[in-house]
Amino acid sequence: MPNTTRSSHSSLHAAAATDESGFRDATRPVPNRSLKGSLGSLYNLNQRQLLGSNSALAEWNYVMSQASSGSSAAPSAAGGADRASVSGYSYATKKTGRGGAYREPTFQGVFRPKFIKREASEVYCVKFSPDDEYIAASLGNSMIQIYSTSSNENVRTLTAPAELQKDILPCTTVTFRSDAASYRNKNVLVAGYADGRIIHWHYTSGQIISTINEPEVQINSVAYQNNANSEKGADCFAAAGSDSYVRVYDSQNHKKLLEMNRGQGDITAGHSSRVFSVRFHPSERNILISGGWDNTIQFWDMRIGHSVRSIYGPHICGTDALDFNNDGTEILTASFAKVDQLQTWDYGSGELIDTIPWSVMEGERKNSLLYSGSFGKGKAQGSAQYAIAGGCGAFNEVKLFNLTTKRAVGVAQGFTHSVYSATMSHNERMVAVGGAFKSVYSYDVDFHQQTSELIY
Repeated sequence: MPNTTRSSHSSLHAAAATDESGFRDATRPVPNRSLKGSLGSLYNLNQRQLLGSNSALAEWNYVMSQASSGSSAAPSAAGGADRASVSGYSYATKKTGRGGAYREPTFQGVFRPKFIKREASEVYCVKFSPDDEYIAASLGNSMIQIYSTSSNENVRTLTAPAELQKDILPCTTVTFRSDAASYRNKNVLVAGYADGRIIHWHYTSGQIISTINEPEVQINSVAYQNNANSEKGADCFAAAGSDSYVRVYDSQNHKKLLEMNRGQGDITAGHSSRVFSVRFHPSERNILISGGWDNTIQFWDMRIGHSVRSIYGPHICGTDALDFNNDGTEILTASFAKVDQLQTWDYGSGELIDTIPWSVMEGERKNSLLYSGSFGKGKAQGSAQYAIAGGCGAFNEVKLFNLTTKRAVGVAQGFTHSVYSATMSHNERMVAVGGAFKSVYSYDVDFHQQTSELIY
C-alpha cells in the first residue's frame, strides 16, 4: 500500500468554480478452504494483525501471491510501444517514466475502450450512478474518485478525513443512493472504510453529510434498499464486514436499527466468518442476503432480526460478488473458487439453477477465481439477460456473459494484477473495472458488434 501523505491528497483536486452539473472542478463441490482469496490483505494485515496469527497471515500472503503470479508476463520495454501477445484488440504497451513498461489488457467482442484512469493505489470498488452519468471508484489510499461518463474526466475527488489519511486506510466499498422527493439531500453516495467508518458524501460538493463509526470492524460492503417509489426513498441501508454481523440503519437519520448475526434454530446458524457482500431484495423490502468466507448465503428478515435460511456453497470474497436480478427471482454468486465460480440460484427455493462455465475450453485453459459478479440491469421485455464477472488467476480478466447461451460476448483480459470490481451501467452500454492494477478501465458496450459468442 503506498505511503501517500496528506499533502499529496490535497493537491489532487483544487477547488474552482461550480459548473452547470453542480461539480466544482477539482449441491456442488465444496470450495478449497485454503483459498481465502479475500480483500482482507488490502487492510495492512501485517500491521493490524487482522488475521490473528502469523501462520494465517503467511497462508494469506501465499494465496494472494499465487493468484497474482498468474497474470500475464510483462512485455518488452524496448523502444516505443509494443502490442500485447494475446489475440484480439489491445491498447498499446507504453513506457513509464522510469523506463519500465506495462501492458494494457486486450479486449474482444462487444467491449470498446472508453477511458483509462491511473490512480495512486488499488481500486477496490467501482459503481455507476443511478443515471449512469458518473462512476465512483473507492481507493486504497482512502479516497474516492468521481468520473464523468460523458466527458471521461475526473470531476471530483472525495478526500477522506484526516484520521484516515494519516493511517492510509482503504475505502473498501461504495454505492450511490437513488434520489427521491423525500430526501433532503440529493446526489449522495455512501462509502465503507477499513477502520469501521460509514460515510455519506454529497458527491457534487465533496461535503460529508454524516459519519457512522463501527469500532473494530472492517466495513466490506454497503447497500441501499430500493426506493419504494419516486416520492418515497429507501427506508434503510445495510453494511457488513469482518465481524460476521449485518447492520441496518435508518436512511433518514442514519441511526442503527438492527444488528443481525444469528440464525434460526437448526435451520441456519447465521454467519461464522467475515462477510463481504450484502444486498437487499428488489421488492421484498424486509429481506436482504449476504455472503462471505463461511461458504454460505444468508437470508435475513428484518422483521424478526435474524437469518431465516441459507444456501451452502458460494465462497464470497468481494463486495460485488452477490446480486439479485431485477425482479428478485434469481441470485447470482461469484465465488473465489477453482470450479463452479459463477452460478445462479432460485430465490424462492434456494436451489441451484445453473452454473455458467467460465471457459468452454476447460481442459486447455485455467479458470479465474472471482471477486466480482453481477447481473445486467436491462429492463426491456424479451431482451437477453447478461452478467459481468471478474477476478484473478492465469489471465486476470473480466467477462460479460449472455445468460441464455451461457457464453461470453465480451472479454477484457491480461490486467497486470487482480480484478477486484467489475460492473455494468444500468443502461447496459458501459462497463467499469477496477483492481490491484491501480487503474479504472471503462469500456463502451456495443451489442451491434455481437456476431457470435466468443470461444473462451
